[in-house]
Amino acid sequence: FNVTVEPSDFITCDENVTVTLTITSDTSLRFPVDIMLVMDQSRPDQNYGGGASNKCDSLNSDKNVMNDFLHNANWILEGDKDRLGIDLYSDDATTGGGTLVSNLNQKENAICNSAPNNPINPPRNSIAEGIELAVEELTKPSHFNPAHVKFIVALSDGLDDSDGAVLAEQVDNAVDKNITIFTVGIGSVIQADSSELEYIADETGGGYYFAEDQNALANLYDIIANRIIDYAIDSNVYIPLPGGEIIDLNGGIIVDQNIVYITGSTQTAT
Repeated sequence: FNVTVEPSDFITCDENVTVTLTITSDTSLRFPVDIMLVMDQSRPDQNYGGGASNKCDSLNSDKNVMNDFLHNANWILEGDKDRLGIDLYSDDATTGGGTLVSNLNQKENAICNSAPNNPINPPRNSIAEGIELAVEELTKPSHFNPAHVKFIVALSDGLDDSDGAVLAEQVDNAVDKNITIFTVGIGSVIQADSSELEYIADETGGGYYFAEDQNALANLYDIIANRIIDYAIDSNVYIPLPGGEIIDLNGGIIVDQNIVYITGSTQTAT
């Protein structure tokens, strides 16, 4: 660990003093991650990135951004330390062959050879279907690994026909199985009402992000990749209790006479 303490000088006084302890660690200490990348196939053709013939060539399209996320430098794909799967949903959901344990080329094909799917009759678009498939894939007995921290990253434009009770059931299922969900909203509909995506993220301990336009998507997915790494680092911080009275733990907890801060948090105590 690399440790920085502020203020660094020895303090002798009878005042309350706030001490900030900053600890960084090598990401090699982190847990492996399993991630299901959930794509909304009901998106307009141009935003989605076209059909199979267009591959992932359209810059900042959904397909282009998802393929870049698949190849994000944070992931250690050799030896399956980190595993990513693809989940395409509209009125139904499918991996498109890009399962958690498929090879990288199959995952790329699942993204880049996919096409928008806009069914005429309801239910036209169900994020509940996407979450259900993602949870099933992350917990499938044939390749379940309890040592891997599990995540879902789901994109939606808010044009969702999910039954509220069914969606709640799928979110509860994710919570029960310790799966964290990050949601990304894009477009005017989700800008007007993001409550569904916020609910999914809040209930599972993830985060909700809004992309104003296609150009913002890539940056948001980079941010989410970094947050996933923060969640997965195996380095909670234990600080022996000092003398004197602690006024404010600011998010820490007391365990066996230590102040404990959870990995990825930025905290101070007084």
